[in-house]
Amino acid sequence: NPGEVDPADGRPAHKVVLLCGPPGRGKTTLAHVAARECGYRVVEVNASDDRASGSLGARVRDAIQMQAVMGEKRPNCVVVDEIDGALGGS
Repeated sequence: NPGEVDPADGRPAHKVVLLCGPPGRGKTTLAHVAARECGYRVVEVNASDDRASGSLGARVRDAIQMQAVMGEKRPNCVVVDEIDGALGGS
C-alpha cells in the first residue's frame, strides 16, 4: 500500500530517494553503499531493461515483496537504476 503510514512516527512506511546527475559519477554505488550501511538488503532493478511500464512496475513490485531465502531479516532497499532509459526516456 503506497499510502501506508508508520504508526510509530506518522511518517510514510515506504520512503523514496532520487539520486540524479551525469553518468559515471557513482550514483548507483552510493545507493548500494548507503543502503547496506543503513541495514538494508539491496535489490536492484535496471529500468532500461524494460520498455513497457507494466513490466517495469511488476518487476519493482516483485523486488519490494522479495524475501531472503536464508532467513535474513533485513528490509529490502529497491534500487531502480537507469530510470531515464525506461519508456524511451533520454
